[in-house]
Amino acid sequence: MSETTTPISPEPKGQPSPEIGTTPDEGLVRAETFLRDVAPHLGRLFGMDLRISIGPAWATDLKTGDVMANPKFFLERGYTSDMAVYATLHEVCAHLREVVTKPKLTDEVIRFGNKNGQVDGKRDKARAIFHNIFSDIAGNNLIHAVLPRTMPKVAEEMYREKLFRETDYSTVEPRHLQFLYKIIRQEMIPHSETAVRPEVDEAIESLRDYHGKGDLVKYSTSLTKSNKEAMSPEERFKVWTTLIFPVYEKLIEQDKEDPITTDEKGEPQPGDGEGQDGDPFDSYYDDYFENRHPEPMPDEEHDKIHEHAKTKDAAQSSDRPQQKTEWERKREATEVIDNQVRQESGHTLAEQRRYNNEIMKWQDAIAEMRDVYKKVIQERLAQKRGLSRRTFDEGAILDPNRLAQTVIDIKAGIEQPEAFRDYEEINGNAKAIGKTDYVFVFDVSGSMAQNGKAEAASASAVIGLEGLSAMQRDVEQTELENNMDLELDIRTAIYTLGERPQCLKPLSTSLGQKERLDTYSALQNPHEDHTLDYLSLEEVEKLKAESDRRQIVIVVSDGGSNNAGRARQSVDRLRSQGWLVYGVSIGSNEAEALYAPTAKRVDDPAKLPEEIYKFIEATIS
Repeated sequence: MSETTTPISPEPKGQPSPEIGTTPDEGLVRAETFLRDVAPHLGRLFGMDLRISIGPAWATDLKTGDVMANPKFFLERGYTSDMAVYATLHEVCAHLREVVTKPKLTDEVIRFGNKNGQVDGKRDKARAIFHNIFSDIAGNNLIHAVLPRTMPKVAEEMYREKLFRETDYSTVEPRHLQFLYKIIRQEMIPHSETAVRPEVDEAIESLRDYHGKGDLVKYSTSLTKSNKEAMSPEERFKVWTTLIFPVYEKLIEQDKEDPITTDEKGEPQPGDGEGQDGDPFDSYYDDYFENRHPEPMPDEEHDKIHEHAKTKDAAQSSDRPQQKTEWERKREATEVIDNQVRQESGHTLAEQRRYNNEIMKWQDAIAEMRDVYKKVIQERLAQKRGLSRRTFDEGAILDPNRLAQTVIDIKAGIEQPEAFRDYEEINGNAKAIGKTDYVFVFDVSGSMAQNGKAEAASASAVIGLEGLSAMQRDVEQTELENNMDLELDIRTAIYTLGERPQCLKPLSTSLGQKERLDTYSALQNPHEDHTLDYLSLEEVEKLKAESDRRQIVIVVSDGGSNNAGRARQSVDRLRSQGWLVYGVSIGSNEAEALYAPTAKRVDDPAKLPEEIYKFIEATIS
């Protein structure tokens, strides 16, 4: 996407985000899909004694150690769902983390950012922005090191398209802000071009090659200062304030002596003149805090966390042994969370991260399915409300979507207007489409390890499990909010087919972390020698056939059966009991024939996940 020189301006709350056709509420679904799984681990992963959860607002509860984050804050400002996820993580990693883990350093930051160096002094906005810019870069580098590989790309888009869209600051910003804005664009938007005044470029170059010893900006914002030694936050802050800040301060003085007050045409700029505090640069600073660094958590919340951290730090300081480096703390935090993931699921933190990467990659597909099902939920809710207002059990009810036509029909003397529906017919149809079972059967024979088929199958499982589980949560939330049984639910199960059947997830409405990772690991590592699919199909037959539920089996395989006749008999029996058996064949005529007529051949494994989510979307609409 090309860069523009158009000055950034506030975007009204509640407007659709840049994702075409996506409102903030729909974007929230996309963001929460990923954050719901990642949030519980963020505190431990980044060495914080706090638990992060997703909720309706940004807030902290110091008694319980809970922090609530709300990505909707960013969605309402026009961020995409990916950007909202990143911005939420940024708030935790770049800012909240330091307040929690480094109370003494936070005191130093506060003193640095206040006039006259007082903890309770008045904030110096120029100093606050300086620290924000560099701590943003360092915090983002931590996100990129710990979380999914897609994060740097999202960061680039967010900084290029939302926060620092302009490419020419030379005539519209004070020199000291040109200095900061070009540096953060250089770090967050690789290969970007940013126009600033020559003296600002000279100042930046003096840091990029600091006395011929290297790039001081990158050095001071990196996680490590050598291959074996971590860069501590205290040392990082010292470099910023003692080596970089004086360069910035000289530009502030130059701006005061020779302010940039007009553009190239000699027209006054919007920010000219003193602000409420008598600072000639106030309007520029306000633009930064309002548009380039929106703050979701009020200062009061940060202050509460800081005071809590100081109290706890003081209580522990007497029996605290040797101070640990940032690298040691990060390693220990990673070991703690790895052990917890192993205890909860039998899998490693690395496997958990790979699974989270898949959620992030396919969140749009998951959200699309969920959006479709929300319409089903709302239709059922309206239907149940209408039925609950009836005082009798039989007869017709009025379709609220055709009220105008009903009036016309009645005036015309029509005895049974089309807007009337039979109660029994509606109730029967509701039950037929309301409760649904999805049973996935995935091939884990050795041939699935070739040509990306295993990766496609595991991604398909993530889409199916996470999407359908999210739909079930939406049903439960709607029922809770309306104190009503919607007679809707979605159950899922996962089986493998190979040498012997394996049930990785029993049929239920719940989805646990062990079930998630068991499924993902098994499908990522296919190795069995035979395709005894009939054994898995016969296991599915043991599930109870229920007339008031739709029951769907989705089989994914890339080859022929070791006993096609026996497998076909099982398919026929399932269908005779009311099951829809749907086969997805990866480049195989035999597999396609086995599940005909409800079968689909997919020759390109990369298209398998799309085929699965489109099928689910079709069956829930």
